[in-house]
Amino acid sequence: MKTIKILTLLLILQFIMGSLMYAQNNRIYIKSGDVTFSTRKDDTEIFKKAIQSAYQASISKKGWREPIKIVIPAGHYRITSSLIDSQSMVHAGKFTFEGDGWQNTVIEFFPDHESFLFDNQQLFGFTRFSGIDFRSNNKGKFMNSVGGGSGNAQSFIFDNCKLSNWNCFISS
Repeated sequence: MKTIKILTLLLILQFIMGSLMYAQNNRIYIKSGDVTFSTRKDDTEIFKKAIQSAYQASISKKGWREPIKIVIPAGHYRITSSLIDSQSMVHAGKFTFEGDGWQNTVIEFFPDHESFLFDNQQLFGFTRFSGIDFRSNNKGKFMNSVGGGSGNAQSFIFDNCKLSNWNCFISS
């Protein structure tokens, strides 16, 4: 029954998001499509919607939700504000962000002021980043790692990622 509900939600998301995002095999896929970095000025909202969709499709087990993978294809993506912050409503979220290799998938964070790409205010943990080149304009801070609450441990795994030009990588 839970699987049917998840698949139904994923199909509804596919219909709503059209060509920017689709769901398949318990994964949320962000599509680069024909829109390139040079023609699209801001990809922040599609990433936020993908994170929210993955969170809503996940199942809660023992306090933490089981992650749905967010697949990010090759391309350049421009982010201008935090992807996860206190307004994200992803409590006890676990995520997997999978790119197409750090040479191919580039996420560039260009905030107008110093801010975190992931401002973790005890919201998410046990998250994996794989195959992504994360860049910033020297104003961006990658992650505020305040997490878990109540002494819960968390882990953030970076597998085949590249990080450059960050004001701060992890703050606690």
